[in-house]
Amino acid sequence: MRTLVFSVCLTLVSTAATAQVVEIGGSLASACLGSDGSLCGNGHRPMVAAYASLWPSERIELTLRASRVPLYSVGINPPFPTPVSVSVTRRSRQFVSGLFTYHFRPGQRIRPMLGIGAGGYAQAQNVQCQPEDCSAVPGIPPVGHNRSWMPDVILLAGLAGPIGDRWTWRGGWLSHRFLNDHHSTIEWFAGLGYRFN
Repeated sequence: MRTLVFSVCLTLVSTAATAQVVEIGGSLASACLGSDGSLCGNGHRPMVAAYASLWPSERIELTLRASRVPLYSVGINPPFPTPVSVSVTRRSRQFVSGLFTYHFRPGQRIRPMLGIGAGGYAQAQNVQCQPEDCSAVPGIPPVGHNRSWMPDVILLAGLAGPIGDRWTWRGGWLSHRFLNDHHSTIEWFAGLGYRFN
């Protein structure tokens, strides 16, 4: 995971010298959370993201993006009768992504875009247990705050365009780990960006 993030950052920094435009921005999304056998079996949650992009040309965008979606707190029932109470709070999915996006129709007010990317996906949570020594009970995750990273593959389709000389808008569909059951997350997003020439 660290190697991937380092490689993406190195690519963006090395491209900065020749990039015509640097853009920073953010987006809000309705995140569709997957479950076993379903793309949206765990419902929808609000999701926020921030990004920084380099534009080597009017058609090509290279992006480093970070996003987060909070999840509901849950309780865990051990697989057999036992006097144990477990609560899982501060749950979230966190993403660090590198994206390559191709923008069609240069110079137009509305531009279709397609993108692909990779990065890391973390499931974070805080596990509390009563009694406190219940961490040895089978079926209970490690007690305390923990975060586990997995590889992520991103697909993107949407529309984008300028608002005046500096501002841009974008919106569309972005998937993390598409068709990967309960690990998948799909964003229906809208965002704004500011460009520095």
